[in-house]
Amino acid sequence: MNKAMMGLDRWLAFLGAADIPVRKRTAHELEAPREDAARLDARSIAQVIKRDPLMTVKLLNRFQRLKSRSGRDIIQVEQALMMLGMNPFFEQVPARPLVDDVLRGNLDALRGLLRVVRRSRRAAEYAAE
Repeated sequence: MNKAMMGLDRWLAFLGAADIPVRKRTAHELEAPREDAARLDARSIAQVIKRDPLMTVKLLNRFQRLKSRSGRDIIQVEQALMMLGMNPFFEQVPARPLVDDVLRGNLDALRGLLRVVRRSRRAAEYAAE
C-alpha cells in the first residue's frame, strides 16, 4: 500500500470515530422542524443538511456504519434520510457538538473552517449543475 493510501485510511478511521461538530446555524435550523412534527419533511431537512458539509459527513458516516446491514451505498442526503427515517435521524445523528464550541478561543481556525465550508458548498453546487 502506498503512503498516500495509508494516510487516507488513517483519516477515514479518524473521521469514522470522531464526533464531528456542526455549524450553529445547522443545529438551529434542525431544531424547529424537530419540535413541530408537521414540518418533518425529508426534502427540506436535506436542504439544511447539505448546506453544512460537516453535517453531511456526519449523516453519511452514520450510514457507512450501517452499510453492512443494507448492502447499499448511500451517497445522497435524501436517500440517507429516507432509509433512516426522520425520527431516527434526529435521535442517531445529533446536531451536536457545535463548531463554535469546539473551536472556542481559536478564531483563526474558525475563520479557516468557514472558508472551507463556503468553498465546499460552492463545489457541491457546481457538481449538482
